[in-house]
Amino acid sequence: MTKEHEGSKEQGSGAESGRCGCCQPSDEETAKRAYELWLARGATPGHDVDDWLEAERELRHTRRRERHGAAA
Repeated sequence: MTKEHEGSKEQGSGAESGRCGCCQPSDEETAKRAYELWLARGATPGHDVDDWLEAERELRHTRRRERHGAAA
């Protein structure tokens, strides 16, 4: 990682950037949601990473709205 990239990573507080630790779902929650997505897609193999990332995104978004308000 370059120094330039490291500096940009540190700008803004977690809440301002939308990446506060309180909104991060647990691995267990993410796995459960990813499994639900996999089932909804017909249980076809080959999309496990996509399902995991989508599950994280959905759960973070929901938590951000619940904990930081609709504008978060």
